[in-house]
Amino acid sequence: MKLPRNKVGLAGNELMEVVNVKVDLEMAEILSQSNDFFPAYHMNKEHWITVRLDGQLEKEIVFSLLDESFWLTK
Repeated sequence: MKLPRNKVGLAGNELMEVVNVKVDLEMAEILSQSNDFFPAYHMNKEHWITVRLDGQLEKEIVFSLLDESFWLTK
């Protein structure tokens, strides 16, 4: 989805591509240390994170998070 940057705590209101993924609590805490991950937009911020999809993050990491999210929601 596309969100204004200020919706995830960044400066400006330019649109950025993001995806929400479910992660375990420990992983959410670890990932929140990075500039590529944010507390989830419109989701439970304890178990979901918003991932920035602007090309800075390796695709393999995004795909791994998507796989994990899929299994956590089953």
